[in-house]
Order: sequence, then structure tokens, then C-alpha cells
Amino acid sequence: MSKNDRNLDKRQQKQRKADVEARKQKRLPWIFGAIVVLIALVVGGSFLSDSFDNTKTTTTNLYSKEISLQSLHDKNAAKDDFYAYYYQPSCEHCKVVSPYLIPMAEQMSKPLFPVNIEGKHDAWTEYKVQGTPTLIHFKDGKEVERIDGQRDPSVYSEFFTNAK
Repeated sequence: MSKNDRNLDKRQQKQRKADVEARKQKRLPWIFGAIVVLIALVVGGSFLSDSFDNTKTTTTNLYSKEISLQSLHDKNAAKDDFYAYYYQPSCEHCKVVSPYLIPMAEQMSKPLFPVNIEGKHDAWTEYKVQGTPTLIHFKDGKEVERIDGQRDPSVYSEFFTNAK
């Protein structure tokens, strides 16, 4: 191989190296952009997570007057006048009804007690609950009336207003 061939070979290698470096330089903005997007997603996810946690806290506060099945039996044995709101945390209809029903009862000074019956088969049969949400008015230890399923807020308002 002659000296000219070797010089030509070295120049070609230098040119190839320069081309590779140029391609790397062109990729840098894309890499930087991808990193910025990932950071934005992580920060956004953090804010959404905080928002979800606040919603969860609000929902938990809705059920602050929740009673056990034993307490429900005790209230009936004492012949109290009250409303039992049978719900399940996993019920999509309960997730819609609870945020307006529970505050409505409180605002109308109606003694409403949420009862979580998820996985409690005895409660379903004992109180003849066909589905959730179910609202039952108890008086003198007996059921007076009920609303089964998701209803419009006006139906619940009328139920409380016209209680027997």
C-alpha cells in the first residue's frame, strides 16, 4: 500500500468519525426532549396522585358515621328511628350516590348511618338487600320503607321529606 493510499484511508476514517459525531450531535435535542417529557410525566403523575389522595380523603369522610352490623342490630333493638345506607366501596352506583346522599341527610337532619356490606352475605339476606346502594328507613325496630338502586337526588330528598 502506498503512502497516498494510507493518507487517503486515514482521511476517510477521519471523515467517517466526523460523520458519526455529527449524527450524535443531531440526536442530542431528541434525547434532551425525551428527558424533559419524562420529567413532565413524573411531575404530572405526582400532582394527579395528590389529587386522587385528596378525593380519597373526602370519600372516607363521607363514611365517618359508618356503623357495624352489630351496631345496626343494637339500633333496631333500641327501636331507634334512623336510616341505614347499605353500600359497597367497589360499587360504581354507590360512588355516584354517596357524595350527594350522605350530605343531604346531614343537611336535612336525618340520622343516616352507612353500612358497608361488601362481602357480608348475612347482611344481604337478613335485610333483603338486592343490590347497592340501598337506603332503608327503620322505625320502632322495623323497616318502614326503602329505596333500592341509584336514583336522582330529588328522589332521595322526597324520601327524607315524606318519611313515614
